[in-house]
Amino acid sequence: MKIHNFLKVTILALSTCMFPRPALANWQFTKWGMTKADLQKAAPTTLKSGSECPINNSNSPDAIYQVEFSSSLKVGSMNFIACYLFLDRKLHRVNLFSRDADAKSVLKGLAQKYGVPEINKNLQEVGIIGYKWDKPDEKIEFSDYSRSHVKISYPYVIGYESKNGSDESAVRDQL
Repeated sequence: MKIHNFLKVTILALSTCMFPRPALANWQFTKWGMTKADLQKAAPTTLKSGSECPINNSNSPDAIYQVEFSSSLKVGSMNFIACYLFLDRKLHRVNLFSRDADAKSVLKGLAQKYGVPEINKNLQEVGIIGYKWDKPDEKIEFSDYSRSHVKISYPYVIGYESKNGSDESAVRDQL
């Protein structure tokens, strides 16, 4: 009987490794790898055109992505624009932009969820306050441009990015 239970557990463990699920983006209703149709079905509200996203310009480092949709989001008193970025027709990144975020509250909330962040030294070198979390399935970043010499219309940016599958190599290939 003990061998039978051991075999059941072993088969279950192997099947989970062999057939991985898409990782949750850890942001609301999204999952990495969703198609545009999947995202539209899962969204709790109607999505707007991606042209309303602040990053929708060719000079942005995010220009390798297709910015397909955006939506409005309110967290407490803070307003955000959520932008859904696709790479090879799959959801690969979600960016949240805000003009009025409380940077301390955002950082505290992210730290409670993801743990102690690393300082983003690349941003620090150019005078921007930035933090990052490197998780097994995704990268999370919080950037505060409000006190930097770089003036943008949405100075608070939170980014969630997939690290799964071929997506990361696809990003490298686009650079």
